[in-house]
Amino acid sequence: MKKLTVLLLLCAMLTQLVGCNVEKPVDETQPGTDAATGAVTEAATEEATEEATEAETADPSMHKLSEDLDFGGETFTMAFQNNSNNYYVEESDGTALSNAIYNRQKDTENFLNVELKLYDPLKWEDFTNHYKAGDDSAQLYLMDCIFHVNDAVMGGYLYNLDALPHVDFTADWWDREQMDNLKLGKHTNIGSSDFVLVHTNTIMFNRNMVEANNLEDPYELLFDGKWTMDKFFELSEAVSNDSNGNDVIDIGDTFGFNYGDGSQLIDFMTAAGIDTAKVDEEGIVQLVINTEKTAEWVEKMYKIYERPDIFYANCFKEKVDRVSFADGNILFTASSPGNLVKAAEYEFTVGMLPYPKWNEEQEEYRCLNWSNCLTVPGTIKNPDMVGAVLEYLSWHSSKEFVPAYYDQTLGTKYSEDEQTRKAVQLIFDSFVFDPAENYFAFSEGTSQFFYLGMQVGTYGEKDFASFCQTHEANARDTINKFYTEMTARENGIPMETETTAE
Repeated sequence: MKKLTVLLLLCAMLTQLVGCNVEKPVDETQPGTDAATGAVTEAATEEATEEATEAETADPSMHKLSEDLDFGGETFTMAFQNNSNNYYVEESDGTALSNAIYNRQKDTENFLNVELKLYDPLKWEDFTNHYKAGDDSAQLYLMDCIFHVNDAVMGGYLYNLDALPHVDFTADWWDREQMDNLKLGKHTNIGSSDFVLVHTNTIMFNRNMVEANNLEDPYELLFDGKWTMDKFFELSEAVSNDSNGNDVIDIGDTFGFNYGDGSQLIDFMTAAGIDTAKVDEEGIVQLVINTEKTAEWVEKMYKIYERPDIFYANCFKEKVDRVSFADGNILFTASSPGNLVKAAEYEFTVGMLPYPKWNEEQEEYRCLNWSNCLTVPGTIKNPDMVGAVLEYLSWHSSKEFVPAYYDQTLGTKYSEDEQTRKAVQLIFDSFVFDPAENYFAFSEGTSQFFYLGMQVGTYGEKDFASFCQTHEANARDTINKFYTEMTARENGIPMETETTAE
């Protein structure tokens, strides 16, 4: 789903159409024109009308739901494992994003004759209790990208999305690639559509510091394919100094990079082209992280741990000892695209980058997708209604919600900044998926590998060979157990601890 690209292209097309009123010489050699007058012939007009009608009928941007669908006011409840921010509003606050959410709800209700309700939050323990009781209390369950996703699949708690009527997974508003990457068995348990907010970690940078220190422009490096780990370290080291002159690394000094959470170091690994796990040709997850390249990456990443004068980790500090990017003396900071809104208030200008590539030979930038997982509880009683509502919500999101979300993400100040818009476009067009994130991020063995960046940068883990010897066997046992349990659920065998609902 390269929505921002599509939106920008659409804007360009509209601009071209506005300028289409200029008269042009008639090409009398073209079919469908009268050689004497240059006028379009009646036959050509009829042909064009037929083509336009066919194009309208086959409009790929329109859903295929029948206007005759009527679910008699049935309730569709949206449940959220964390919170419903940006997914449901009682009334609009007048902003474009809030209007889009409100219109999505009302249009869905009117088109399908349903009533949308909210269950927020639905904690995992409550969700499982509802399932065991056969309670159809929620028809959509938006789960965190990590928490309990593997439990939900191993326990058989989720409905097979491929079995839902009315859903067109080939449509642009569904991300079938991600869904296939996360399909580890016979069933599609996790959905991804434009209804779900996209999220990834990024690098924000101080453009004023770049100019003041005569550094290479990170945007030029980015668009030339030269934004690499080596350049990240080189630029970070170039600006770091004891600005306050007290011979102590503390607030008031200038740093190359800071981060507030060790998990923000994970994205360096993904960006460098290193995956924790991949699905093989037989559909089985395999660890792929134990390579020479990963060992080299660990050695390079260790700088973030061993050079506190350059790389400042707020997660190690008390609140009174934490540095702030907003103060203007940090070149790079771990961030997210949404922070451009807040950054519009800073006294300096910022830029937004993906995490750096491994080297220039790496063809693509890679941004790890941290988005929530769209799931449907296995206890739903009316798949027809559920499928139709999910399809309409996803389609409607692609028309109004997604453009509004991008506009809010960019913020007023940066929406007119061509370089920043182009960089944000690149970020959202560079999402990749790692099954270890969604299914095994908190599991024994696999967790240590997925959080390798945190292990290096936060705990100083440098001996990768020894690290693999310690954790690899546990990781493979975790994956094998997952497949054993999931396969049993798919074959209709309940868990031993499960109470079968009547």
